[in-house]
Amino acid sequence: MAASMEGRVEVAKTLLAAGADVNASDKNGRTALMAASQEGQLEAVKLLVTSGARVGAKDARGLTALAIACFHGRRDVVKALAEAGADVNEHYGDGSTPMSIAARKGHGETVLALAEAGADVNALHVGGVTLLMIAAQEGRTEAVKALLNAGAKANAKSDIGMTALMPASYLGHHEVVEVLIQAGADVNASDVNGATALSAASQQGNIKIMKMLLGAGANADVKDKDGRTPLMAAATVGNLDAVKTLAAAGANVNVRDASGMTALMPAAYLGHTQIVEALLNAGADVNAADDEGKTALMAAAYIGNAELTKRLLTAGANINAKDKMGKTALDLAKDDAMRQMLSDAQQNIKTNAQ
Repeated sequence: MAASMEGRVEVAKTLLAAGADVNASDKNGRTALMAASQEGQLEAVKLLVTSGARVGAKDARGLTALAIACFHGRRDVVKALAEAGADVNEHYGDGSTPMSIAARKGHGETVLALAEAGADVNALHVGGVTLLMIAAQEGRTEAVKALLNAGAKANAKSDIGMTALMPASYLGHHEVVEVLIQAGADVNASDVNGATALSAASQQGNIKIMKMLLGAGANADVKDKDGRTPLMAAATVGNLDAVKTLAAAGANVNVRDASGMTALMPAAYLGHTQIVEALLNAGADVNAADDEGKTALMAAAYIGNAELTKRLLTAGANINAKDKMGKTALDLAKDDAMRQMLSDAQQNIKTNAQ
């Protein structure tokens, strides 16, 4: 096995001629062919194959020489093993295939070699995940390019409706996103929850990718199954740059979700003062109320955020607005300090009105 790993072909020939078992394995089930494949020793691989090495033999992990060669990106060895009859579409015990191993590791040339040998570039894996999704999720740009060049479908969906563009956008793999868009990926495709690539990028604050998607025609006001838009997602998690990017792109700051909430409300409830400021500057309705009649001012009073409360009042928040239970911001105030602030504001309003 050592001679095969190190590419000492003449030594290997001598050993084989002396009766060495070409299919002998070590305690881990590894054969000389596997060792040579791992190290990319092409001539040793060819010698072992012509000497009767079983290309389909598996080690203790259930992996073949082909799987090992794919993991290490040994393109020429992959070609030789495929020509020798190795199954390029074999599924191993963990659900992986030669192609999924190469794609996950980002070996673009190996991917192309497998495709040329007949590997299915659109094969589905656990959960209906495609090879393109695997490569995109790992940020393997060269593998993504290779798969697309070999005929992988850019808009194929998993069992939950996910496309390759979505995980790439969520994880910030901007080079992969660019390649997918150029290949015709649908920037407005949605999964079973109604989320799109823009939703994913906005939630994570991947600004460069958000701009790429918007530039490619992504709908800034797309709603998921709960009626939430990318702007709402960004406002909720507190990503100021994402909020500003979406607002600048024309996102509707007053659109409502399934519960009647606008982006301003969760931002206020979670104390995201800068985001509230950005939304107000973009035209958010300071007195918008959800299905329970709750307003952003009520949320700010409830959490006891004095700075936020002052900003909302300055923007014209109705201090006397009531929710469906008949409660005002003053009734919902967190503590005495907040109640005093609201009482003073209420008094000032009365005085100015006289």
